[in-house]
Amino acid sequence: MAALLLSPTPMINAPTSSDCLDRSILADIRELNTPDENVLGDIIALYIGDAPRQLSKLTAAISVREFETVRQLAHSLKGSSLGVGARRMGELCSTIEVAAREQAFERVAVHAERLPVEFELACMALEEAARA
Repeated sequence: MAALLLSPTPMINAPTSSDCLDRSILADIRELNTPDENVLGDIIALYIGDAPRQLSKLTAAISVREFETVRQLAHSLKGSSLGVGARRMGELCSTIEVAAREQAFERVAVHAERLPVEFELACMALEEAARA
């Protein structure tokens, strides 16, 4: 199971990084930038730095079917993803959170397989947004 989460299968009609962000959230954060401080860049760097640890913990919890831990981690990752504008990543985490609450392991596992690809797309799009 864990190997599946770390090595996603190719997706037919896979979404691109260009449609995975909520640009209005990014614009709101960008307004906090000053000439001396790139708040958007700092927040994106924090997200990109912290999310892999959360994803690793989530993968471990899924592998041992710790539904409450999966729910909590998915909820936390959903919040941080939506807060930085990674809309699709947040939506995917929300789906996993609900499935974990219902103890629907197969649904959790199927959606969790998409996490690595979705996170990579979010990171690419966020890094591009930080440079813009």
